[in-house]
Amino acid sequence: MTIQKSERYKLFISYSHKDAEWLERVRIHLRPLERDYDIEIWDDTKIRAGSNWREEIKNAIQSARVALLLISADFLASDFITYDELPPLLDAAKKEGARILPLLLSPSRFKDTKSIAIFQAFNSPSNTLIDMGKGEQERILVEMTREIEFEFKNVARSTREILKTEIINFQPYIDRIIYDFENWHEYSDGQRKPIIELFERANLYKYYVNLRCRDSEKEYDPIDEYIEKWINDEDKNHIILLGDYGTGKSSFLLYLTYILAKSHKDNPINNPIPIFISLKNFKKIRDIKQLIQGAMKNDYNRFLAILSGYGVKFNNINL
Repeated sequence: MTIQKSERYKLFISYSHKDAEWLERVRIHLRPLERDYDIEIWDDTKIRAGSNWREEIKNAIQSARVALLLISADFLASDFITYDELPPLLDAAKKEGARILPLLLSPSRFKDTKSIAIFQAFNSPSNTLIDMGKGEQERILVEMTREIEFEFKNVARSTREILKTEIINFQPYIDRIIYDFENWHEYSDGQRKPIIELFERANLYKYYVNLRCRDSEKEYDPIDEYIEKWINDEDKNHIILLGDYGTGKSSFLLYLTYILAKSHKDNPINNPIPIFISLKNFKKIRDIKQLIQGAMKNDYNRFLAILSGYGVKFNNINL
Protein backbone atom coordinates (compact mmCIF):
# COMPACT_ATOMS: atom_id res chain seq x y z
CA MET A 1 0.00 0.00 0.00
CA THR A 2 1.26 3.48 -0.83
CA ILE A 3 1.34 5.78 2.18
CA GLN A 4 -0.12 9.19 1.32
CA LYS A 5 1.50 12.39 2.51
CA SER A 6 -1.13 12.96 5.19
CA GLU A 7 -0.38 9.50 6.62
CA ARG A 8 3.26 10.34 7.35
CA TYR A 9 3.29 11.13 11.04
CA LYS A 10 6.40 9.51 12.60
CA LEU A 11 9.92 10.66 13.33
CA PHE A 12 12.20 7.88 12.07
CA ILE A 13 15.76 7.74 13.44
CA SER A 14 18.31 5.99 11.25
CA TYR A 15 21.61 5.15 12.96
CA SER A 16 24.38 2.60 13.26
CA HIS A 17 24.27 0.35 16.33
CA LYS A 18 27.85 1.37 17.00
CA ASP A 19 26.47 4.88 17.71
CA ALA A 20 23.89 3.67 20.24
CA GLU A 21 25.16 6.06 22.92
CA TRP A 22 24.38 9.02 20.66
CA LEU A 23 20.92 7.61 19.97
CA GLU A 24 20.24 7.54 23.70
CA ARG A 25 21.29 11.19 24.09
CA VAL A 26 19.22 12.26 21.09
CA ARG A 27 16.17 10.51 22.51
CA ILE A 28 16.59 12.29 25.84
CA HIS A 29 16.44 15.62 24.02
CA LEU A 30 13.41 14.49 22.02
CA ARG A 31 11.46 13.27 25.04
CA PRO A 32 9.71 16.65 25.68
CA LEU A 33 8.42 16.62 22.08
CA GLU A 34 6.96 13.14 22.60
CA ARG A 35 5.21 14.38 25.73
CA ASP A 36 4.07 17.80 24.51
CA TYR A 37 3.10 16.98 20.90
CA ASP A 38 2.38 13.27 21.07
CA ILE A 39 4.99 12.66 18.38
CA GLU A 40 5.71 9.02 17.63
CA ILE A 41 9.48 8.56 17.51
CA TRP A 42 10.68 5.31 15.98
CA ASP A 43 14.05 3.57 15.91
CA ASP A 44 14.88 -0.12 15.79
CA THR A 45 14.92 -0.43 19.59
CA LYS A 46 11.10 -0.46 19.23
CA ILE A 47 11.25 -3.82 17.43
CA ARG A 48 9.75 -6.53 19.60
CA ALA A 49 11.34 -9.94 20.10
CA GLY A 50 10.09 -12.50 17.60
CA SER A 51 8.66 -9.94 15.17
CA ASN A 52 9.57 -9.55 11.51
CA TRP A 53 12.17 -6.81 12.00
CA ARG A 54 12.56 -6.03 8.29
CA GLU A 55 8.81 -5.56 7.91
CA GLU A 56 8.64 -3.34 11.01
CA ILE A 57 11.44 -1.12 9.71
CA LYS A 58 9.75 -0.96 6.30
CA ASN A 59 6.43 0.10 7.86
CA ALA A 60 8.11 2.70 10.04
CA ILE A 61 9.89 4.21 7.02
CA GLN A 62 6.62 4.32 5.07
CA SER A 63 4.98 6.37 7.82
CA ALA A 64 7.94 8.69 8.50
CA ARG A 65 7.28 12.42 8.17
CA VAL A 66 10.81 13.28 9.32
CA ALA A 67 13.92 11.11 9.09
CA LEU A 68 16.74 11.98 11.47
CA LEU A 69 20.02 10.53 10.20
CA LEU A 70 22.79 10.08 12.78
CA ILE A 71 25.74 10.29 10.41
CA SER A 72 29.11 8.67 11.13
CA ALA A 73 31.59 6.50 9.26
CA ASP A 74 29.79 3.48 10.73
CA PHE A 75 26.46 4.80 9.43
CA LEU A 76 27.83 5.17 5.89
CA ALA A 77 29.51 1.76 6.10
CA SER A 78 26.23 -0.02 6.84
CA ASP A 79 24.90 -1.90 3.82
CA PHE A 80 21.46 -2.20 5.39
CA ILE A 81 21.19 1.57 5.87
CA THR A 82 22.57 2.24 2.39
CA TYR A 83 20.40 -0.20 0.47
CA ASP A 84 17.28 -0.72 2.64
CA GLU A 85 16.69 2.43 4.69
CA LEU A 86 17.97 5.39 2.68
CA PRO A 87 16.39 4.70 -0.76
CA PRO A 88 12.73 4.74 0.45
CA LEU A 89 13.42 7.73 2.72
CA LEU A 90 14.98 9.70 -0.12
CA ASP A 91 12.12 8.74 -2.42
CA ALA A 92 9.60 9.98 0.17
CA ALA A 93 11.50 13.25 0.45
CA LYS A 94 11.38 13.72 -3.32
CA LYS A 95 7.78 12.67 -3.96
CA GLU A 96 5.88 13.25 -0.73
CA GLY A 97 7.66 16.06 1.08
CA ALA A 98 9.19 14.03 3.91
CA ARG A 99 12.06 15.85 5.65
CA ILE A 100 15.61 14.46 5.83
CA LEU A 101 17.61 15.93 8.74
CA PRO A 102 21.27 14.84 9.03
CA LEU A 103 23.05 15.16 12.37
CA LEU A 104 26.81 14.69 11.99
CA LEU A 105 28.18 12.66 14.89
CA SER A 106 31.78 12.19 13.76
CA PRO A 107 34.03 12.78 10.73
CA SER A 108 32.88 10.80 7.70
CA ARG A 109 32.40 10.99 3.93
CA PHE A 110 29.05 12.73 4.36
CA LYS A 111 29.78 15.63 1.99
CA ASP A 112 31.06 13.13 -0.59
CA THR A 113 27.90 11.03 -0.41
CA LYS A 114 25.76 12.78 -3.02
CA SER A 115 22.45 11.16 -2.11
CA ILE A 116 22.38 12.74 1.37
CA ALA A 117 24.87 15.63 1.09
CA ILE A 118 22.15 17.69 -0.61
CA PHE A 119 20.29 17.92 2.71
CA GLN A 120 21.26 20.64 5.16
CA ALA A 121 22.83 19.18 8.29
CA PHE A 122 22.51 20.64 11.77
CA ASN A 123 26.29 21.03 11.98
CA SER A 124 29.22 21.28 9.63
CA PRO A 125 31.27 18.26 8.47
CA SER A 126 34.28 20.12 9.88
CA ASN A 127 32.60 20.48 13.27
CA THR A 128 30.97 17.16 14.12
CA LEU A 129 29.61 16.41 17.58
CA ILE A 130 32.71 14.58 18.77
CA ASP A 131 34.77 17.65 17.80
CA MET A 132 32.73 19.81 20.18
CA GLY A 133 32.73 20.37 23.89
CA LYS A 134 29.80 19.09 25.93
CA GLY A 135 28.02 22.45 26.03
CA GLU A 136 28.17 22.96 22.26
CA GLN A 137 26.98 19.39 21.67
CA GLU A 138 23.94 20.05 23.83
CA ARG A 139 23.17 23.30 22.01
CA ILE A 140 23.21 21.51 18.66
CA LEU A 141 20.84 18.88 20.03
CA VAL A 142 18.49 21.60 21.26
CA GLU A 143 18.53 23.19 17.78
CA MET A 144 17.70 19.76 16.39
CA THR A 145 14.62 19.48 18.61
CA ARG A 146 13.41 22.94 17.58
CA GLU A 147 13.60 22.10 13.89
CA ILE A 148 11.73 18.84 14.45
CA GLU A 149 9.16 20.63 16.60
CA PHE A 150 8.60 23.21 13.85
CA GLU A 151 8.01 20.49 11.27
CA PHE A 152 5.49 18.56 13.36
CA LYS A 153 3.65 21.70 14.46
CA ASN A 154 3.15 22.54 10.79
CA VAL A 155 1.94 19.01 10.05
CA ALA A 156 -0.51 19.10 12.97
CA ARG A 157 -1.85 22.52 11.97
CA SER A 158 -2.24 21.52 8.32
CA THR A 159 -3.96 18.24 9.19
CA ARG A 160 -6.30 19.95 11.64
CA GLU A 161 -7.31 22.62 9.14
CA ILE A 162 -7.86 20.10 6.32
CA LEU A 163 -10.00 17.91 8.57
CA LYS A 164 -11.97 20.94 9.67
CA THR A 165 -12.85 21.85 6.10
CA GLU A 166 -13.84 18.24 5.36
CA ILE A 167 -15.89 17.63 8.51
CA ILE A 168 -17.47 21.05 9.06
CA ASN A 169 -19.23 22.66 6.13
CA PHE A 170 -19.34 26.41 6.60
CA GLN A 171 -19.99 27.09 2.94
CA PRO A 172 -23.73 27.88 3.22
CA TYR A 173 -22.97 30.36 6.01
CA ILE A 174 -20.18 32.01 3.98
CA ASP A 175 -22.35 32.15 0.85
CA ARG A 176 -25.16 33.78 2.83
CA ILE A 177 -22.84 36.52 4.17
CA ILE A 178 -21.69 37.34 0.65
CA TYR A 179 -25.19 37.22 -0.80
CA ASP A 180 -26.70 39.32 2.00
CA PHE A 181 -24.06 42.01 1.56
CA GLU A 182 -24.50 42.23 -2.19
CA ASN A 183 -28.29 41.69 -2.40
CA TRP A 184 -29.86 43.10 0.78
CA HIS A 185 -32.39 45.04 -1.31
CA GLU A 186 -33.94 41.82 -2.61
CA TYR A 187 -35.34 40.89 0.81
CA SER A 188 -38.86 41.90 1.80
CA ASP A 189 -39.28 43.89 5.01
CA GLY A 190 -40.36 40.78 6.90
CA GLN A 191 -37.31 38.82 5.76
CA ARG A 192 -34.68 41.35 6.70
CA LYS A 193 -32.59 40.26 9.66
CA PRO A 194 -30.73 42.72 11.94
CA ILE A 195 -27.57 42.41 9.83
CA ILE A 196 -29.57 43.14 6.69
CA GLU A 197 -31.10 46.19 8.35
CA LEU A 198 -27.60 47.47 8.98
CA PHE A 199 -26.67 46.84 5.34
CA GLU A 200 -29.74 48.79 4.25
CA ARG A 201 -28.98 51.64 6.62
CA ALA A 202 -25.50 52.02 5.22
CA ASN A 203 -26.24 50.79 1.66
CA LEU A 204 -22.71 49.44 1.94
CA TYR A 205 -22.35 47.53 -1.27
CA LYS A 206 -23.00 50.65 -3.30
CA TYR A 207 -21.70 53.51 -1.17
CA TYR A 208 -19.07 52.09 1.22
CA VAL A 209 -16.18 54.52 1.82
CA ASN A 210 -12.85 53.16 3.05
CA LEU A 211 -11.58 54.13 6.48
CA ARG A 212 -7.95 54.89 7.25
CA CYS A 213 -5.79 54.72 10.35
CA ARG A 214 -2.29 55.37 11.61
CA ASP A 215 0.03 53.49 13.94
CA SER A 216 3.49 54.36 15.23
CA GLU A 217 5.05 53.44 11.88
CA LYS A 218 2.83 54.66 9.06
CA GLU A 219 -0.61 55.66 7.84
CA TYR A 220 -2.85 52.99 6.33
CA ASP A 221 -5.26 54.16 3.63
CA PRO A 222 -7.40 52.15 3.39
CA ILE A 223 -7.47 50.53 6.83
CA ASP A 224 -7.75 47.09 5.21
CA GLU A 225 -3.96 46.73 5.03
CA TYR A 226 -3.60 47.27 8.78
CA ILE A 227 -6.40 44.80 9.58
CA GLU A 228 -4.78 42.19 7.35
CA LYS A 229 -1.47 42.78 9.13
CA TRP A 230 -3.20 42.27 12.49
CA ILE A 231 -4.98 39.09 11.37
CA ASN A 232 -1.69 37.54 10.23
CA ASP A 233 0.21 38.49 13.42
CA GLU A 234 -0.15 35.54 15.81
CA ASP A 235 1.25 37.64 18.69
CA LYS A 236 -1.69 40.08 18.55
CA ASN A 237 -4.85 38.65 20.06
CA HIS A 238 -7.33 41.49 19.72
CA ILE A 239 -8.00 44.86 18.18
CA ILE A 240 -10.47 47.56 19.24
CA LEU A 241 -11.90 50.03 16.74
CA LEU A 242 -12.82 53.33 18.41
CA GLY A 243 -14.59 56.33 16.91
CA ASP A 244 -17.41 58.80 17.40
CA TYR A 245 -21.01 57.87 16.67
CA GLY A 246 -21.73 57.74 12.97
CA THR A 247 -18.12 57.62 11.84
CA GLY A 248 -18.55 54.22 10.19
CA LYS A 249 -17.38 51.66 12.73
CA SER A 250 -20.26 49.21 12.25
CA SER A 251 -20.26 49.80 8.51
CA PHE A 252 -16.59 48.91 8.37
CA LEU A 253 -17.14 45.74 10.43
CA LEU A 254 -19.92 44.67 8.06
CA TYR A 255 -17.65 45.36 5.12
CA LEU A 256 -14.83 43.42 6.84
CA THR A 257 -17.16 40.48 7.40
CA TYR A 258 -17.97 40.48 3.69
CA ILE A 259 -14.30 40.71 2.60
CA LEU A 260 -13.22 37.93 4.97
CA ALA A 261 -16.09 35.72 3.84
CA LYS A 262 -14.91 36.08 0.24
CA SER A 263 -11.32 35.33 1.31
CA HIS A 264 -12.41 32.24 3.20
CA LYS A 265 -14.42 31.03 0.23
CA ASP A 266 -11.34 31.36 -2.01
CA ASN A 267 -9.01 29.65 0.49
CA PRO A 268 -10.87 27.96 3.37
CA ILE A 269 -7.80 26.27 4.85
CA ASN A 270 -5.70 29.39 5.42
CA ASN A 271 -8.31 32.12 5.93
CA PRO A 272 -10.50 32.55 9.04
CA ILE A 273 -14.27 32.28 9.22
CA PRO A 274 -15.82 35.68 10.05
CA ILE A 275 -18.66 35.82 12.54
CA PHE A 276 -20.57 39.09 12.81
CA ILE A 277 -22.26 39.54 16.20
CA SER A 278 -24.51 42.47 17.03
CA LEU A 279 -23.83 43.10 20.72
CA LYS A 280 -27.21 44.71 21.26
CA ASN A 281 -28.72 41.22 20.87
CA PHE A 282 -26.60 39.88 23.74
CA LYS A 283 -26.77 42.62 26.36
CA LYS A 284 -26.99 40.23 29.31
CA ILE A 285 -24.11 37.98 28.27
CA ARG A 286 -20.80 38.83 29.94
CA ASP A 287 -18.77 35.75 28.99
CA ILE A 288 -17.20 35.50 25.52
CA LYS A 289 -17.81 31.75 25.47
CA GLN A 290 -21.53 32.25 25.99
CA LEU A 291 -21.52 35.03 23.42
CA ILE A 292 -20.13 32.89 20.60
CA GLN A 293 -22.18 29.85 21.62
CA GLY A 294 -25.28 31.99 21.55
CA ALA A 295 -24.41 33.43 18.15
CA MET A 296 -23.34 30.22 16.40
CA LYS A 297 -25.07 27.37 18.28
CA ASN A 298 -22.09 25.19 17.38
CA ASP A 299 -18.91 23.83 18.85
CA TYR A 300 -15.86 24.81 16.83
CA ASN A 301 -12.46 26.02 18.08
CA ARG A 302 -11.13 28.77 15.83
CA PHE A 303 -12.92 31.99 14.97
CA LEU A 304 -12.46 35.48 13.81
CA ALA A 305 -15.34 37.09 15.72
CA ILE A 306 -16.44 40.49 14.45
CA LEU A 307 -18.45 42.38 17.06
CA SER A 308 -20.46 45.50 16.30
CA GLY A 309 -18.61 47.90 18.53
CA TYR A 310 -15.49 45.77 18.90
CA GLY A 311 -13.45 43.70 16.45
CA VAL A 312 -11.85 40.79 18.26
CA LYS A 313 -9.85 37.78 17.08
CA PHE A 314 -10.14 34.65 19.21
CA ASN A 315 -7.87 31.66 18.58
CA ASN A 316 -8.49 28.19 20.01
CA ILE A 317 -11.44 29.03 22.23
CA ASN A 318 -12.63 25.79 23.78
CA LEU A 319 -16.38 25.98 23.53
